Amino acid sequence: MIDNAQLVAFFPMSFSGATQRWFASIESLRLRTWEDMAHEFLTQFAFSVDIDVSGRELEATRQRPGESISFFVSRWREKLASMIDRPKKQDQIDMVLWSLQPRFSRCLVGIPFQDLKSLVHASFSVEEAIAQGLWTYIAHSPDNKGKKLVRSSIALNCSDYHAAMTTTSESHYSPPPRPYAQRPVRQFTPLGTTLTRAFEKLKDASVIVHLAPCPLPHPISFPLT
Repeated sequence: MIDNAQLVAFFPMSFSGATQRWFASIESLRLRTWEDMAHEFLTQFAFSVDIDVSGRELEATRQRPGESISFFVSRWREKLASMIDRPKKQDQIDMVLWSLQPRFSRCLVGIPFQDLKSLVHASFSVEEAIAQGLWTYIAHSPDNKGKKLVRSSIALNCSDYHAAMTTTSESHYSPPPRPYAQRPVRQFTPLGTTLTRAFEKLKDASVIVHLAPCPLPHPISFPLT
């Protein structure tokens, strides 16, 4: 059985990072008993357990202009981890998809992603293709006087990628097996004898007869050597 003095000695060994630095800054006189340590710890970190990100706040988390997909997904997942009542898997996919910048989301909408991981990987591929100049995107922005829109690049054509991703996603989908109609259990009347004896009785009653031998319709002849 661990006593209070041992708890005071062992509990700080689980600290790391900011928690470890916080513990080192506390005067030892304030941590003489286990009750003292529990009080100091809860006073410092109780706010962490009270944070509950709402679904509306998660939906409002958008990818910022110029923000990489990797950074955005990390920021989005941090908020998801703080939620007590988390959305379902498909709802998470929809939230991330519609929170991406248009240059990314327009190539991904309509693809039947199976999970959030597949969506993130596809987003990385689109981001990399745009960064390498394989695709470009029409970005309308006002001129210096703010009077008209200026086209900054040519159109992004991602229909081929969308078709390929849709085909790939559908190829991994396996429909559930169709249930087979269960046949009724057949009932058999007991013979009251062995199969060998029953066969002999049927043969004696001429119910079962031997077939007369007959030649083959086209006998095969082999040349004599």
